[in-house]
Order: sequence, then C-alpha cells, then structure tokens
Amino acid sequence: MKLDELLARYSVPQQCRKILLVTVGGSHQPIVRSIRETQPDLVCFICSDDTPNGKGSHVMVEGGGLVIKSNPQLTSPDLPNLVQLTGLQPGTWVVVRVPDCDDLQSCYDTAEQLIQWCHQRWPDAELIVDYTGGTKSMTAGFAAAALDDGACRFQAVTGMRTDLVKVRDRTESVVPLAVHAIFVRRHLRLAAQLVRRFDYGSAVAILEDCLCRYGHGELRHRLSTAVNICRAFEAWDHFDHSEAWGILQSVRDEEVDCYRGPLKRLAASSQTTWELIDDLLANAERRAAQRRFDDAVGRVYRALEMLIQLYLRDGYGIDTSDVQPEQLPEVLRDDYQRRYTASTGRIQVPLLAAWNLATTLGDNAVTQWYKENESRLRDFLQLRNYSLFAHGTTPINAASYKEKVQAVQQFILTGVERASSVVASARRRLRLPQFPQQLKVLSGSEETVS
Repeated sequence: MKLDELLARYSVPQQCRKILLVTVGGSHQPIVRSIRETQPDLVCFICSDDTPNGKGSHVMVEGGGLVIKSNPQLTSPDLPNLVQLTGLQPGTWVVVRVPDCDDLQSCYDTAEQLIQWCHQRWPDAELIVDYTGGTKSMTAGFAAAALDDGACRFQAVTGMRTDLVKVRDRTESVVPLAVHAIFVRRHLRLAAQLVRRFDYGSAVAILEDCLCRYGHGELRHRLSTAVNICRAFEAWDHFDHSEAWGILQSVRDEEVDCYRGPLKRLAASSQTTWELIDDLLANAERRAAQRRFDDAVGRVYRALEMLIQLYLRDGYGIDTSDVQPEQLPEVLRDDYQRRYTASTGRIQVPLLAAWNLATTLGDNAVTQWYKENESRLRDFLQLRNYSLFAHGTTPINAASYKEKVQAVQQFILTGVERASSVVASARRRLRLPQFPQQLKVLSGSEETVS
C-alpha cells in the first residue's frame, strides 16, 4: 500500500503551522523532550516495521499497555507508549512504518514520500526534522531526504555523555542544527556540473533556489554573481545578445572579461557581423557536446551561409537576397536571372550558387580554396538535407557529425581568415572564446558558505 493511502487512515489537522518529523528507536527520552519543546501541530513518527524476528519500533508509539522501558536494564517495559507519555491528542500524530529499516534506499524513499505528503497538504507549514532515534539507515536516509528537499529545518536532542552509548537521562536538550552550509555546497557542486555541460539554464534554477533560501551576507554576493553569469550565458546561448549584454554589464568578475568585447559588438550591431559566425560555430560545439547533433548542424549550416553572404556583401556590395543584374558576371547573368528570380522580381541566390558567384568574381585565392573543399561541402549539405530538421528523416549521429561536419567547421574558420586578407570588416572581427565550463565563483573557496 502506498504511503499516502496509509496516511489517509489518520485524522489530521486541516491547518498546520509546525510539523515534527521524528525517527523512533532506542531511547524514548529524546523523543519526549523533542515533542515537548517543539510543540508541533502534528507529529510524524518514522518507525521500523515488524519483522519475523520481532516487533518494530512502531510499538513505542501505538502499542497498548506498557511498551517502553524507563531503563534498558529492566527485564520488562514499565511505561506506556510515546503518545500517552507526551499527551498527544487524536488527530495530532501519524505513524509511518519503514518497510526495511536497515535498507538505506527504503528509508530514504519513505522519508521523501512523507516530506512531499506534508508539503502538498500544508504548503506553508514549517517542517522540523529530528533524527535522534532509529537505526543508522533510518537516520541517514531520513537526513539525506530532508537535505535534498532543502526546505526542512533540522534539530537533534543532545546532552551530557558518560559513555559512547547514550546521553545521560534528564540532561537532554533540543539543539537546532545548521545545515545550510551542506545544502549550499551541494547546490554549488550541482551547478558546476551543469555548467560543465553548458546547461546554464538549469544551473540558474539551482542557484536561484539556493539564493532564495540561504542568500545572506557574503554568500548572497557570491550566489548573485553566479546566477547573473549563468543568466547571461543562457541568454547568449539563445542568441539574445542584448539581454545577455544587459546582464553581463552588471557582473564584476574578471573571469568573464574576455567575453565582454565580442558580446557588446554582437548586441550593438543592427546587421549581421563577422563575430556572429564565431558565435554560431561555438554554439554548434556546445550542442554537439550535449549530443544534440541536428541542432549543431543547423548552426554550422547558417554559419556557412553567413560566411559567403558577408564576403559578397562587404567585399563586393552584393546582397544575396537581392542581387542586381549588373552585379552578376556576364557568364552567369542570364542563368542566374532565369533560375533565381523570385516572384517578387528579386534575384535571390542560394548557398552553392553564392559560392559559385564568389569564385567567378575573380578572387583566385577564394576560387582555389573553394574548389579544394567543394566535395566536403556537398557531403555536409547532403547530411543536413537528409536530416529531420531539414528535408528528410535521417538522424545525425556522433560518427557522421565527426566525419562530415567538423571538417566544414574548419573550412568556415579558414574562410574567415581568407576573407580577412581582402575584406576590411573581417579583419576587425573580435575573436570569441568558447563559453566557460568552469566558474571560479562555483568551484573556488567555500569559506563563505560556512
């Protein structure tokens, strides 16, 4: 039976401001002290279930008669259950039995389900976790689930010890436990893993949650910096250069300084720039690293198209979407007018025709370079055209990407260098480094989270 079905048997309060989740096992005194000092609206007892070898710790909560020993040395119990000892009224407590109290996964799953049940029924309630009692697996699984939830407050019952077995009776006190440093470190490590995969959007979600819960003092500055850096790269990854530049301007962190110049130019330009070719290729590398090869090919194709468009525009004043007849060499004029005149009357030249036009204009360096790589370009275009994102249904895998796409990426970079020798605007291009896969603000000193 599922946990929520089991809990449905209990009558519980309609409203709860404070809920105590406590593991049961061993001494009863710490649990009694925890309940009395916390004064919760609801107590959730997490207990071990019965086994072939004996009764579980749930008997300490709901067993009839005398079920608890006031002293472990006694031969038989002399105290009633915890509900009677603490004076809990009907409807203010529930018992959750862990199927296997020595199995860490079972303990974790049970605790996770219980925590979610509490959140769903009482979204605004404060959840207080006390794992003083119970088996080692129960306390470990319960604490891990509560840490993963991130919204629970921790406390434990401690006191004077005369040995390594237990706290001396009547010296117990309820002590709040500071776990925010553990929570923050885990979130920072998770965000760092996401950044390594170029998943800046998911990193933002993790860091914003951490900032909302524990963003105070020096830690707030660190988390805010990390959030804004990741927000900027997320926007940039979507080619929203204006948004990315607006965010990055507010970040005072030297590790992003090398990105400011190229991003500023991308954000400020009202037309296509040579930096955008580097941007497309870097974006393709990130999609390939995420094994999104179809997405990567689309970006490489656009970069290839953009290269020839910029070369013709800045080198010869030719707009491939509106070529004037007098701009065409005579050897191509009649053929291009016949084949590429659109319904609007404009001559609109497609990719390979644009490359052919460039080689016909008389630049021997470009002509030779293009002819040396023409077969590679055609293989790439065939791969792209047969993909689901273009005109076919064939998925692009890692092997075909490596074989046919990476060579074209290098072809494009070489093309930009060739263009730089004859086109002034290409020479002024700012180099764009790949986005960072490590951020010092995530992986540096952890002193500010203690």
